[in-house]
Amino acid sequence: MGASTLVRGLGSGLTGSLGDLTASFAAVTLVQVFLYGVCAVFGRVLVARQRLGALGWAPAIGELVGIGGLLAFMRLFQGHVSSAEWTPEMVWWLAGAATAGIAVQALVLAFAVWRSGPGTATLVAAWSVSRLFGGRSVTALVTVASYAVAAQVMWRATGYDEVSRGPGQTFVAGLASLVNALVVVLLPHALLTRPALGSVHQRVAAALQADDRAAAGRRFASGLAVPAVVTIPGSIALLVFALPIMGLLFTSKDPAEVLAGSTVLACLGPALFPMGIALLGRRVCEAVGAHWSAGALTAVLALTSIGVSVGAGFAAPEWATPLVALGLVLGNTLAAAYGVWVVRRRIGTVALAGVVRTWVRILLAGAGGGYVAWGLVMVLTRALGGLGRLGYAVILLIGGTVFVVVYLLVARLLRVDEVSVVAAPLVNRLDHRPPGRHRPGD
Repeated sequence: MGASTLVRGLGSGLTGSLGDLTASFAAVTLVQVFLYGVCAVFGRVLVARQRLGALGWAPAIGELVGIGGLLAFMRLFQGHVSSAEWTPEMVWWLAGAATAGIAVQALVLAFAVWRSGPGTATLVAAWSVSRLFGGRSVTALVTVASYAVAAQVMWRATGYDEVSRGPGQTFVAGLASLVNALVVVLLPHALLTRPALGSVHQRVAAALQADDRAAAGRRFASGLAVPAVVTIPGSIALLVFALPIMGLLFTSKDPAEVLAGSTVLACLGPALFPMGIALLGRRVCEAVGAHWSAGALTAVLALTSIGVSVGAGFAAPEWATPLVALGLVLGNTLAAAYGVWVVRRRIGTVALAGVVRTWVRILLAGAGGGYVAWGLVMVLTRALGGLGRLGYAVILLIGGTVFVVVYLLVARLLRVDEVSVVAAPLVNRLDHRPPGRHRPGD
C-alpha cells in the first residue's frame, strides 16, 4: 500500500506511466519483507534443531524458481524495450519471479521444520520473532529500495518518450539487458556455488555445535579456498566470453543490442566470485547466531548498489546500466569482506593468509587461460560472428576448451591443490573401472 509513496520518495521525476510502473515493481517486491522474515524464523528453528541441510538447498531451489521466471520473462518479451514500452504484465513477471523464488524458499523451510517434528526449539525461536522480523524487514526494505533506484536509473537511460529509437541513435542497454546478464551469472551460482557452500556450512555449524572453534576456522577457510577453483575462473570466463555467450543465448534484430548486452555481462561477470564468499559469510553468521550481522551483510550490498546507481544516473546513458552492474560487483565484494570479518571475530583464528595465496594462484591460472582465450575469441569473432548463433557456439566450444586446458596447466604448475580436491569426486564418478593398480590412489 505504501509502494507508491516509497517510490516517489526515492527519486524525482517519476510521474505518469513510469511512476506507476515503478510503484507496481516496488509493490510486488515489498512482499519479500514478510517472506524474508518467515525464512529467518524457520532458519532459526532449524539451526536450533541442528537440521541444517534445508538451509543449504532451500535457497538454491528458490533461486532456481526465480531464474526460471526470468527465463520465462525473456521468452515472452524478447528483445530490448525502452521504459516507455514496459507494461504491467512485464513488471509482474520480472518482479514476481524474485518474489516467487523467496516464497518457495519459505515453503521448503516450513516443510523442513514440520518434518523435524515438535520440539522446544520452536518455542525458543518464537520469542525472537518480532526482533527477527524487524531486522529482516529493514534489510528487505533497503533491498527493495536498491531495486527501485537501479530500475529508475536504467529506465531514465533508455528514455521516457513513446517514440522508438531513431536510425542514428546509439543503442542504450537497459533493465532487460541487465536481467539477461543476471540470468547468465546466477545459473552457475545456483547450480555450482550454492551446493558446494551448503556442505561447507553444515561442517562449520557441526564444529561450532561441538564447540571446536579451531575446526570451524579450518573448515571456513577451506570453504573460502576450494569453491574459488570454480568461481574465480568462472568470473574471468564470463568476462572473456561475454559476447559469444550473449550472442548464443539471446536473439535480437539489432546487432548493437548483443554488443551492449555483452558489455553489461562483462561488467557483472566478476560478481560470481564475491557472491559465493558473501553467501558463505551469511550462512556462517546465521550458524553462530549473528543474525543481525547476516542482515547487515545484505544491507551493505543494497546500500552500495544504491550509491553506485545514483552515481550512474549522472553518467552517459549508454554507461548507466554497465555502471549499475559494476555496483553489484562492488556491493558483493564489500559484503563478502564484511562477512569474513564478522566470522573471524566470532570464530577466532582463520588462516586467511593461506586462503589469499590460494586465491592469487587461482587468479594467475585463470588470467593465463583468459588471456590466451581472449585473443582466440577476438580472431574467431571476426571470422565467425556473421554466422549468428552457430558461429558463437563454435567460438565458445573452441575458446572454452582452450581456456580450460590452459587454466588447468597453469594451476598445476602453480601447485593449486584445490583443483584436485574439486575434480576428484567427478573423476571417481565417471571412472567405473574396478579398483586396481590402474586406479591411482585405490
